[in-house]
This record gives sequence, C-alpha cells and structure tokens, in this order.
Amino acid sequence: MGPIIFIVISPTISEAYHFTNMIVYLTFFVLMIYLFLTAQVIFNIFFWFKYLFRFLIIFLLSLYSLSNYTLSKNNHSVVEKSHHDQIIKFIKKLNIHEGGSILTLDTRLQTSLILNNYKNLVFVSGINVPLNDETIENKIINIFKFLKLDENDFNDFIKNKKNGWRFINDNIAEIFYMKYQANTLQTYNGSLNFSDEEKNYISKSSPIHSQQLIIPIFEIERLMKKYANFLNFEKINPELIVINNKKKFNKNVKLDNAIYCHEKINNTFDIYLIKSKINNC
Repeated sequence: MGPIIFIVISPTISEAYHFTNMIVYLTFFVLMIYLFLTAQVIFNIFFWFKYLFRFLIIFLLSLYSLSNYTLSKNNHSVVEKSHHDQIIKFIKKLNIHEGGSILTLDTRLQTSLILNNYKNLVFVSGINVPLNDETIENKIINIFKFLKLDENDFNDFIKNKKNGWRFINDNIAEIFYMKYQANTLQTYNGSLNFSDEEKNYISKSSPIHSQQLIIPIFEIERLMKKYANFLNFEKINPELIVINNKKKFNKNVKLDNAIYCHEKINNTFDIYLIKSKINNC
C-alpha cells in the first residue's frame, strides 16, 4: 500500500515499475519463506525434506546461471563490448594527455573515458551533467554543424522510433532521459500532439511503462527550426573525434582531411585524430 500512496501524492513520477517489481519480488520471497517454515513444521518427520529444498534452490540457481550464460554467448552485446574495449585500448595508446579535448556522442564511451581520467570531453550526456535543456540542445546542434551534418541527419537523431513493444529513441533517452516520457499517465507538457500510431500506443501504455519516449510533433518542429536557424555557434577544436558508425546519423560526417587523419578501428568505431598528434596518416 505504501508504494501506491507514494506514487499518488508524488508531483512527478519516473520508472514506477521499480515499485511494482519490488512488490512482486518481496511478496514472492516472503511467501516462499512462509511456505518453507510451514512445511518444515508439518513434514519435520521426513528428514529428507530440508535436503530436497536445498537441492531445488541449487537446481534453480544453476538453471538461471545457464540461461544467462547462453544469452550472453548469443547476444550481439558481446561484440559491442569487444569493440568498445578495443577503442578504449587504442585511445590509451594515442599521444593524447588526460586534458586533451575529445569529442564523441557515444554515451557509453563517454563514461569509459571519464573513468579512465579523460576529463576534457566536448560533450557529455545530459544525464551526467547539471546543464539545462537549452544548453544541451545548443551543444548538440553545434556539434552537428561542426561535423557538417545536415537537417536530415539531425531529424534522424531526434525522430520518434518504434523499437520492439514501445517507442523509444536511444539518442533522446541517453541525452534527455525521461523528458519525453509518454504513457496514459504522462506525456510531455500533457500534449496529445502525436501521430495516430503514436496516440494509439500511448492510449494502450500502462503508467508503469515509463521508458516509452515520444516527442510531440510541435516539439520536433521546434527543434528542427532551431537547427535550421541556429546562430549560437561555439568554436570547438577536438584533438580526437570518435564516431560510432552504427548510428545512422553518423554516416554523413564530413571533416577537413587537411586537419584530421581518419582511421577505422573496427566495425563500430572510426576515429579522426588531429594530424599534429600523429606522424603517419
């Protein structure tokens, strides 16, 4: 009852499913303990009962471990992790000191770089920095302009995308977190300015589906107009640029070959290193 009251009186809500999951887990855990203690009293004369119970626990844990191992072996994330580790090792070998300027829009790579004491990142995910939305928008647009990406690339970066059972654009989720949460309880500014398909999904989305993100049409139009008319440029001159070429919007990156040396590291990452930091290009 406590979690329900907390949700009702809270002015805002994010990821309410944690409460529901906790209720289910705790209920199951307490029920299992109660049943075990009751059974132990009733079947105490059967000495083998406690050994059977222990065997069942070990058996279930083994199945769970085997299932996770099988999933990890068949999961594309294993390849992604390998490519991620490879790019980190490569960057460490470069002639870039810890204060060197690095640009990447890959948020996982940003985290790894920070943990490896690279502190001068041109952009860091909005989840991890105390910047307001306008400042983050300006930084993103400024970087897109620097990379010579056009309005179509920016539109691909921000547009609503259907992914599995929900709408979620990972770019928006990683940068703005839950700002554009959309379900039957919450939408951005309470808006219903969505396409018919999006409205249909919103009307069927439980309030606990907090990780569905849909940007209203008027907000996308605002961002696109801001991109087209952007004049608030900030000069950036990163020593190293790391591009995740799995992202469609990165396919059209254009940089001056007279300034940057391009190298493909693996099927996920390309780098552009300023020529003053490398002997052979």
